[in-house]
Order: sequence, then structure tokens, then C-alpha cells
Amino acid sequence: MTTHHLRILHLSDLHERVALPWMNDDRRTKIRVRAASRVRVLESNFLDELAQIARAGRIDLVCFTGDVADWGLPEEYARAKTRLRDILQRVEVAPQRLFLVPGNHDVQRPTAAEAWQQVRQLAAVNPDGLSDWLAGLEPPYGAAPEWLEAMTSRTAAFWNWVEVDWGRGELCPGRGRHPRLGFAVRLDDLGLPFPVHIVGLDSAWLCGDDHDATQIMLGASQIDLLGRDDNAQPLAGFRLGLVHHPLGHLADGLPCRRLLADTSWRESGSAEVPRIAPRGKR
Repeated sequence: MTTHHLRILHLSDLHERVALPWMNDDRRTKIRVRAASRVRVLESNFLDELAQIARAGRIDLVCFTGDVADWGLPEEYARAKTRLRDILQRVEVAPQRLFLVPGNHDVQRPTAAEAWQQVRQLAAVNPDGLSDWLAGLEPPYGAAPEWLEAMTSRTAAFWNWVEVDWGRGELCPGRGRHPRLGFAVRLDDLGLPFPVHIVGLDSAWLCGDDHDATQIMLGASQIDLLGRDDNAQPLAGFRLGLVHHPLGHLADGLPCRRLLADTSWRESGSAEVPRIAPRGKR
């Protein structure tokens, strides 16, 4: 069996922070006190290390799996753009090869808090109905249509950053097979004899407090719609799924794991399954 190679730089949890006048003194003091340590970690030494990684072999993709910001603020994303741009330049990867999904810190918690509480309660009693509603079916009993519109506003700054600052509108909600969550992008120009599908799964959409673990969900419909083609067959080729949270942190982690295992996340209908071997681990 032929082994093919794809080299991916995986980044996560940047937690960019900006002290703003309206923040309380404790928050602003915390940001100032820890600023020097962040500079030591994220600037010269880090960028030099990335350059060394790039010299060891071409990096094909950069995948950022959430928590770009700390509070989901536009000012945080403005700073993150500069930092991430420096990273891409150091590893010589074009923005068109950058893929991002949100994390829980990319959610603005105070926004639409009432709608979020209602949807979170709905998730606890009718997760399948909520999953189908997100995918475009009728609202479950007792659900108000405006709740979902309000929910999308909680990550608006993140998705605006992805679309406007990075020009990656194809990664934004509603641009793919699922009308509200995630994305699936097919790449045919990576020098491989089969397509590569980057599937972004949004596990942050239901986040909103310090007790998110086991109360958030992907939803079966998100996996089914993004991981399959128009004929409901698994996407042919190599499929790479991106998600911020470990599946064990999700209320539907076990059924989602089964769904992912069921499609095997590899080529179907062929005796020879494409295998990807990493070109080194970091």
C-alpha cells in the first residue's frame, strides 16, 4: 500500500488579550502583568522555532482549532491577525491554506445571553431536535425561531475576522452543506492522487459559561452533512476533521465518535484507502 505525506502545522489557544478602558481593574491588571511572559513565549523564540520547522520540510496546511481570542472581542482579533500573519510568513504558507474553527473563548458570553440559556436548556432535553433545527428542519416544540439568529451573533466577531481579515468566506457558517455550522473544503492541488477534505466542526456554538463541559454538542446533523456528499456517501479521499473540544467534553461525544468511526473518515468504495503519514511531529 502506497503511503502519502501531508505536513500540517496545528495551532490552538492563542488567547489574544487586549486591555480596554471599559474593563474592570482586575482584568486590565492581569493582562498587563502577564504581557511580558506572553511576549517571551509567542514572539522571537516561537517564530524562530517555526522557521526551523519549516526548514525541515514544506508545510502544506496551517490549522488553528479555536480560542484565537480570550473574550471574542474585535480588538483581540485585530491583534491576532498580526500575530498569525507573522506565523504564516515564517512558515511560508499562504492564507488560502489557513483553516480555522472557533473555541469557547471566541464566544462573546454577554451577547444574547437569554437566547443562549433557552437553547442550552433545549439541548439538554431534545438534542436531536435541536441538531435537526440547526440543519434547517422545523423548530422543536417550544423553540422560538429568533433564538438561532441570536445565537449566531455570539461568534460574529470571529467569523467577521475569518471572512474580512483573511478572505476565507468559504469557511463561514451557511456557505457549505450545513446552513449554520462548520465547513467542508475540498483541496485538489496538494500533489496527492486523491482529494483532501478539510472539515471544520463547530463545537463552540453552544458555549457560554465556565461549565461548558458535557453541556455542549456537535449534533449528528453537523457530522452527517459536512462529512458526506450530496448522495449522503462519505466524502471520497482523505478527510481531516478540525474541532476545538475533545469529544469527551461533549454531551453527544459518544454518538459523535460512533458517527465518525462509521464513515471511517477515509475513502469509500475502493480497495485501496489513502493513507497519510506525517512528515515529522511537533
